[in-house]
Amino acid sequence: MTFKIICGEKKRPGGKLVKVCLKFSNNEILGALITGDFFTNADLLDGLNNEIQKLKCNKDEIIKVISSKIRKKNIKFAGIEINDLKDAVKRAILKLD
Repeated sequence: MTFKIICGEKKRPGGKLVKVCLKFSNNEILGALITGDFFTNADLLDGLNNEIQKLKCNKDEIIKVISSKIRKKNIKFAGIEINDLKDAVKRAILKLD
């Protein structure tokens, strides 16, 4: 099996950073890690990382799926906005091509 690890990051004005790394193969996310110098509930974030894994979706659906999972789990972030996370995902996805 061949896979690619892609990462994207977004730094907010004022210095807060969010980084998203996805292990991706054949339209399936094999691993996910969302990190940065923001604050959130660690258990919810770990759960989100776990739920993202094994998703079968194409690169155009990844942002939609991750956003949906964040809303479903009602995850709140301090130091970043949801759009910062989406931007980091978009920057990672651009590396798939």
